[in-house]
Parts: sequence; structure tokens; C-alpha cells
Amino acid sequence: MQEWFQNLFAATLGLGDLGFTVGLVVSVIVKIVIILIPLILTVAYLTYFERKVIGFMQLRVGPNVTGPWGL
Repeated sequence: MQEWFQNLFAATLGLGDLGFTVGLVVSVIVKIVIILIPLILTVAYLTYFERKVIGFMQLRVGPNVTGPWGL
């Protein structure tokens, strides 16, 4: 993947030697994003699931059950 980005920026866009550096930086950033996005989504889902379980354990009722304006 790193070589592909380096070739893309060096040969295709005509950046020459600078293209290899830009390709390396872009490659690293893409790899970081590929790791971070699933990690962030997993943490968000687990937080949501934890809050649902804790709410169920405490037998809470929502505002749609209690009455007008949640009173």
C-alpha cells in the first residue's frame, strides 16, 4: 500500500522525489484511520450497550411512560 501511494504521488501527479515523502505520509495517515474508525465505533457501541444494560438493571422508566413532560 505504501508503494502504491508513493507511485501515485511521484509518477502520476508529477511531484518527483517529494511524491515519495507525501506518499509515505498519506500511507501512514490512511493506516491510522483504518485502525481508529473501527476502534471509535466499537467504544461508542459498547458504551451504548452498557447504558442500556444498567438502565434495565435499575428498572428505569422513560418519559413516554411516566406522563406529560416526564412528571
